[in-house]
Amino acid sequence: MKKMFFLVASLAILSLTSCASVNSVRLSGALTEKSYEVSCDYSSIDVSSSIKVLYSLNTDKVTVQADSAVLGMVCVEEKGKVLKIYMRGGFNKGDIGPVTVTVPASDGLERVGLGGASCFESGFAIEADSFTVDIHGASSFNADLVIAGKLCMEASGASNIGSAVSAKDLTVDASGASDVNVSGKADSYSIYVSGASTVSSKKAYVETGTLSCTVSGAGSAHVKCNGSASGNVSGASSLYLYGDAEADISTSGASSLHRRAS
Repeated sequence: MKKMFFLVASLAILSLTSCASVNSVRLSGALTEKSYEVSCDYSSIDVSSSIKVLYSLNTDKVTVQADSAVLGMVCVEEKGKVLKIYMRGGFNKGDIGPVTVTVPASDGLERVGLGGASCFESGFAIEADSFTVDIHGASSFNADLVIAGKLCMEASGASNIGSAVSAKDLTVDASGASDVNVSGKADSYSIYVSGASTVSSKKAYVETGTLSCTVSGAGSAHVKCNGSASGNVSGASSLYLYGDAEADISTSGASSLHRRAS
């Protein structure tokens, strides 16, 4: 029995030691670069592991910039129409230092997915027939969007979206203390807010003709509607409705609906 206990304990220690070696790295302090050839017709980008992605019109390849001790651990993969960028071994931001990846713009980009405190930035407006932004885990998306059809934006887990948009149909879903700073115009607009999340502000909000909303928890949303507005506001949440919409919006609990002229 004692031998068995010793064996189990030894294996546990070995396992912990192995995990520590996989998830820790000694940084050199020297930033280095590595480039990857990729096709420029991908439709989706998936990013994780605290990586910052810069979406660029000025390159035709992926360039990774990171500490020399980390550079070889950054993975850039193309699987079908999906471009995946992540770190091997489950590193976090404190372990690896800054990792910046510049990617070439794609005419067919339809989706950006972010997780693990990652970031996506574009210095120009992205145009598409339809588009999805799906971010979680304290990640951030900063890019303007011009979408002919449906635009879906989902942020959870204290994530952040900053975007000026133009879309036919816009859906925003914010949960878990996320902040969606979206402004612009949409023919129809659906808002789902929960937790302590916020959508837009009194300085910048979306203008729409048709609004559907569900705001709950301690969330808040700002929107302008000059057509019809429907939905419900509950908990301790707030909806700030600008414009002269015909509104059928119910409130309950400690929630509130604030009408504003403009």
